[in-house]
Amino acid sequence: MTHPYPLSTIPIYAISEYFDINDLITLRRTHRYFSEKLCPSTSPNISLHSNTSLYENKDFLNIIDQFPKAKIKVPRYRPEDKLLMNLKIETNITSLDTVGDYIEILTDLTNLTSLQIHRLDEVKSEMLSNLTKLIELDLSGNTRINGETIRKLTNLRKLNLEENRIIADEDIECLPLRSLSLSKNSMITWRILKKLNLTELNLNKYAYRLEGDELSQNTSLTELTGEMMDIYEIGLENIAKMTNLRKLTIKNPNLIYKDYIRLTNLTHLELDTLRTPFNMSDLSRLETLIIKGIDVVNTNFRLVRLVSLSHLEINGYRFGTGEIDFRHLRNLTHLDVGANCCVNFAEMLVLKKLKRLILRNANYDKEVDIFGLTSLTSLEILDGRLRSIVMGKNDSLERLTIGTYNSDIDDKTLKGFVNLKYLSLRPLHNVHGLCFKYLENLYEVTLWKRHMLYKESIALLEVRGIKIKYLNI
Repeated sequence: MTHPYPLSTIPIYAISEYFDINDLITLRRTHRYFSEKLCPSTSPNISLHSNTSLYENKDFLNIIDQFPKAKIKVPRYRPEDKLLMNLKIETNITSLDTVGDYIEILTDLTNLTSLQIHRLDEVKSEMLSNLTKLIELDLSGNTRINGETIRKLTNLRKLNLEENRIIADEDIECLPLRSLSLSKNSMITWRILKKLNLTELNLNKYAYRLEGDELSQNTSLTELTGEMMDIYEIGLENIAKMTNLRKLTIKNPNLIYKDYIRLTNLTHLELDTLRTPFNMSDLSRLETLIIKGIDVVNTNFRLVRLVSLSHLEINGYRFGTGEIDFRHLRNLTHLDVGANCCVNFAEMLVLKKLKRLILRNANYDKEVDIFGLTSLTSLEILDGRLRSIVMGKNDSLERLTIGTYNSDIDDKTLKGFVNLKYLSLRPLHNVHGLCFKYLENLYEVTLWKRHMLYKESIALLEVRGIKIKYLNI
């Protein structure tokens, strides 16, 4: 029977956007179409994480041969930059978070779309003259890149000028910027903000330079970031007038109940370094709430009804057992809780839509019990100490990451996760068992130590065709 939609009718860019690089490598091995037609033409994004060893990843060492048009993103502090440079992949690197050794070939990276040269005076203006495809540029604290060079980067959409004392209004007024960071900036004036069609603006310790209620007249801004002092300078009444504003990030917030009432248009709220009791009003449109604090108690969070909230992160803020009333948060699909948050798994059973759960930096004296969370597809238990996982059957979980210090994981522990496909084990005692033989759908195992599994177990995994990845720690 002929498939009604043959692979050749699907646009190549759609396939490369839908599948990640690991999927494409697997497809390349399984079907001639992918190896002969797709791989030479597609441009998958490859992010090189700092804990991934290139020397052990044979797939990557041949990656350019397999995908000659791949787009490579290089993060900060890679110990193997020299190896990357030796591969002669200048035209494939599209994102560079640190120049480092690449300063020698920076002018040759003509396909760069993202570049960070934060406080890096070794990079001179002329080195950017060929990088006309740049879309994102971080010049925070930079003293060498001049305005004349910036004016030539006509594709720039996102620019960070934090503590930059070189770039002025006339250098950016004709750029198609959509995102601008002016944290502690003394060069850019408020007048230029009226000319730019910005959707994102970071005013950290800058808002004192604004005059009147100019910002509230901006109809294009959807995201705003600032210190609490900036919010006072702008005025919550003026922020309330910004009807298109959807995302607000406040650093060192000090809001009271009546302040939140003004923020009814928001769908995303981030409170960074919260030092005061959290007394929030009901925000019916809020979909994402991120709280980063420093151990404050006495809140009324359990009284808050956030009927639209789907994404909740709480890190470094103390909530006791029962403090979060999940009955008022029934639409959560993503929950990330950190240290000082006591998790009551029985109370979480009302979260029937929860898909991803992250438990970090906590001590779980009781067993982790997620078998009542029938929609959960991803579980990450990071750092801290885990006693064990409750035995049972779960048909939905596909990804499991365990990164605690004192846990013994074996086949019996994971037997109930019948549809588990991706398993990641970070520093633990030696993993023991019969190579997860009960996990019939297992596709990939990621290990954070070279000798976490016995050689016999590794051999059994390889016989089953399961991919094994090693990460440096």
